[in-house]
Parts: sequence; C-alpha cells; structure tokens
Amino acid sequence: SFNKIYNFWLFRKCYRLMMEEVYQIQKEVKLPSKLPKVVYVYTTHNDFWKARLLQSMQQTYKNIEYWISDGSSNQEKSKEIQDFCKKYNVKYYSLKRPSINKADNLNHFLKHAKVNFDYLLISDADVAIDKNFVTTSLKYFYYKKFKRLGWVTSLINSYPHNNFYNYLSKNIENRNAFYNLEINFSLNRHSPLHSSCSLISKELLKDFDMQFPDSCLEDFWLEFLSLKKYYCGFKNPISISMEAFDINILSRMTRISRVYDWLIKLSKE
Repeated sequence: SFNKIYNFWLFRKCYRLMMEEVYQIQKEVKLPSKLPKVVYVYTTHNDFWKARLLQSMQQTYKNIEYWISDGSSNQEKSKEIQDFCKKYNVKYYSLKRPSINKADNLNHFLKHAKVNFDYLLISDADVAIDKNFVTTSLKYFYYKKFKRLGWVTSLINSYPHNNFYNYLSKNIENRNAFYNLEINFSLNRHSPLHSSCSLISKELLKDFDMQFPDSCLEDFWLEFLSLKKYYCGFKNPISISMEAFDINILSRMTRISRVYDWLIKLSKE
C-alpha cells in the first residue's frame, strides 16, 4: 500500500512538473525566422483514407509539403489517389510495385523521390493528425534542455465507437501512455517512437543513411538503434491525434500475430 501511495504521489508530481515545463516551452521557445521545412509523407497500400488525410492536412504550420507515397497493388485505388493529388495539390510518388510494408514504402520514397526537408512527418493511413501537432512539436527540437532529440510523437485517441472493447482498450492504452510520459519526462526525458504519428529529424535519419529498418516494426527498431546513438524522443502531451483502434480481441490478436511473425523471422536471421 505504501508503494501505491508513493507511486501516485510521484505520478502527480511528475505530471505537474511536466506540464509546467511544456507550457513554458510553448510560450518562450521561438522558431527560426526561416521556418524549417517539414515533409508529410502519407504511405498507402490499398488503404487510402481520404477523410483522414484531409484532416491531417489542416496543419497550422506554414512551411509544410504534402506527399502520398503509393505502394498499392489495386490499380483502381491508385487512380483514386492520383485524382485526389491533382484535386488537392498533393505531390504523388509511386513505388511502381506493391509495397511490402511501411518501411519498404518509406525507404523507396526517401531514396527515389529526392525530397528536401528538415523534418519528416509520418503516420498510419487511418490517423487524423492534430492540426497543431507540427507547430507545437517543432518547438521541442529547439528547446536547449533537450539534447539530441530525434523524434516527437503525438498522443493517440480512438475515434468514437459504440463498442465496449474499443472503449476499454483505448482508455487502457492512453492511461499507460500518460503514465509513462509523465514519469519518463522527469526521470530520463524519453518517449517511444510510434510511426502512427511522429515528427522525425533529418539529423537522425542521416545517421541511418536516410533509411528505416526493413521490418513491420520499423518504429521499434529505429528507436532501438537511435538510443544506441544517444538520441531521445518526446511524446507531445498537448497534441492528440485520432486513430481507429481495434474493435475486438480478434482484430487485436491478428495485428499482434503479424508483429510476432516478424520477430521470429528477425530472431532466426
């Protein structure tokens, strides 16, 4: 019982310290007069969510370029994406073949699209990114107390869904995310890299030849390798993006089983 009381006290203290510093950062840190360039690359493989992308493109940040990197195998879906790009002035890149996974898509884009950027914004296809995510997240990179900050991720919430499992899993994951964020902020200032919505510095990517680890766990492996080079990450507590969480235990286990398949493959290699 003493440990529970102590942990709760520590949790609240870290939360208060974190939020005080976060608001101080947002108030005092100024971005350069020449704004750093951000490229948002939306990767897709037959899973184009038009409404989500349109929401994500409402960023308040000005110097941002929008791309779709298309690894679809469905020609009708590719045609739909190309029509979308023409209508909404989004730049289009095609892999010329179906993508294997998200890392494969991102790596082909970074190698062949020849884009110039200072920060790369990535997300899952079904995520609607908070409109202030880029504006608020960039300030952490210019905060002097953060040393070798490699990425900033958004908090993720679930779209409203009349489903008990969806509601329960959403709240459990968010509660854990808040707890880890608040404790880690004051103790070691590190939060995991999640490709569901992350802003990544070009400096970090250059240390890995502008390529993501070739795996369905590209975010986990990039985080793991980055820590060995003394990078750290931060989860933006004032930015909440939206994602479609698992609606039942079967969909969750199906997703997790794909992860374990890759882990087994990598362990054998």
